[in-house]
Amino acid sequence: MKALMQELRENALNAISDAESIDSLDALRVRYLGKKGELTAILKQMGKLSAEERPVMGQLANQIRSDLEASIENTRKRLEAAALEARLQMETLDVTIPAEELKLGHKHPMYMALDEIKDIFVGMGFTVLDGPEVELSSYNFDKLNAEEGHPSRDWSDTFYFDEDSRVMLRSQTSPMQVRAMETMPLPIRIIAPGRVYRKDEVDATHSPMFHQVEGMVIDKNVTMADLKGTLNAVMEQLFGEGTVTRFRPHHFPFTEPSCEMDVQCHKCGGKGCPTCKGEGWIEVLGAGMVHPKVLSGCGIDPEVYSGWAFGMGLERLAMGESKINDLRLIFENDIRFLEQCSGGHCNMNLSRKWLNEFVDLSLNEYDDKAFAEAMTISGSKVEVTEDLSQNIHNVKVGRIVALEKHPNSDHMLVCQIDIGESEPVQICTGAWNVHVGDLVPAALHNSLLPGGVKITKGKLRGVPSNGMLCSLKELNVTTHDFPYAEIKAAAILGDYHPIDPAKPSIAADIKAGDKIFGKVGAAQVTALETVSYGQYKLSLNTGAAAVET
Repeated sequence: MKALMQELRENALNAISDAESIDSLDALRVRYLGKKGELTAILKQMGKLSAEERPVMGQLANQIRSDLEASIENTRKRLEAAALEARLQMETLDVTIPAEELKLGHKHPMYMALDEIKDIFVGMGFTVLDGPEVELSSYNFDKLNAEEGHPSRDWSDTFYFDEDSRVMLRSQTSPMQVRAMETMPLPIRIIAPGRVYRKDEVDATHSPMFHQVEGMVIDKNVTMADLKGTLNAVMEQLFGEGTVTRFRPHHFPFTEPSCEMDVQCHKCGGKGCPTCKGEGWIEVLGAGMVHPKVLSGCGIDPEVYSGWAFGMGLERLAMGESKINDLRLIFENDIRFLEQCSGGHCNMNLSRKWLNEFVDLSLNEYDDKAFAEAMTISGSKVEVTEDLSQNIHNVKVGRIVALEKHPNSDHMLVCQIDIGESEPVQICTGAWNVHVGDLVPAALHNSLLPGGVKITKGKLRGVPSNGMLCSLKELNVTTHDFPYAEIKAAAILGDYHPIDPAKPSIAADIKAGDKIFGKVGAAQVTALETVSYGQYKLSLNTGAAAVET
């Protein structure tokens, strides 16, 4: 028996050492050490041994079992290491190979136009509202002074859900006028974009589903001159300086007097073509002074308050801005057409915190070349970088600490702004979408804005103003991501550094080791102490000397 056990040991050790895979090794373990294995079969014969031989054979069997188990474990480790090495060799990645170019999409031309409109009106102090597309006829017609029998209520023009003509797909965004007047405090400045539905035949300028942007102002002493001046300014910002417009008398049940506004055809320059149906003009909106019946129906005294309203077709504006000659192209989703409406390269405002999720920004200097290389290695192609602060001078980031109504104007506010100096700065503004605690860029006396615009101090309606609050558009820092969001600072209090692709921004997430760009130039934060909400005491290393700010 001893000879059999010794022979089994040598055969098993040789087989285990020659194993070429984990599976064959497991098979050998079962063959020799399993319940029905060869070692077990030999041990079953121990009953035939004398009492003196059994302990000796039992000890030998345990030793053989230990030797085989140790050999199996060592061989297993060797095979696993070899398998890992083979896998690493097979999956080797050459990090010096340029990343594959990622094909990025872009916004639809219609939504690019919508974002621009929102940006323009929010810069004027308007609030953006959204409303239901399934509407009650009382809001779509009755409260807008369109009584029973009005042609627009006919089934041939409107999509109704019930036989009583009470529930419908809204045919205009005008119901948001009524909803705003019923729920918002005066004065009111709103725009309400959204989809609307009418039973129109599809052609180059019509569709049964399209988009409108509704706008309304309700305040004291509002006149038709305010309406025309505002809309002309909007059209020039949309289509460029010198855009030719005209106002034609018209009738709408919810405005009196009413008008329609046309812009000169972008395709033919007023000569007449299929796009403008030979007229040389394209209608873009209807407008007028809010009817006294509509005001009184919403609980507003028409003897005290007045207002104007407009409704514009968004697709027609997109057609004018992108030089599109057929409305159907906007809805057909032809990729060949959409690729032509990218508007050039896409400017993205990216924060450092967001970028750190994808790119290692621990660079010695935030220069354009190093940044572009880091982005390219990450798989994002950089076509151009631009320092947006080059044409900005004396613009400070401040926090609004006090806000009150202008004593001599119902359309303005007086702000006290902390810019990190001993006393707050007073600025008068017409923006109604600002609040105490907001961080805002403020153009102070003798400041310079993009386009060579100079800002000086003066008096507005008798109240001193030491500059102006800047919108994103005025600073040339508009963003596709947040086109109508409230202005948020991208620097510490008292400094201004716009968010841009070349130099990631800093904000409340400043920490020791960060690089910042401010009054002292490029510097590294060595220590940070919170002084108050939004204010920090920084210890900076500028390379020449340590400073505190």
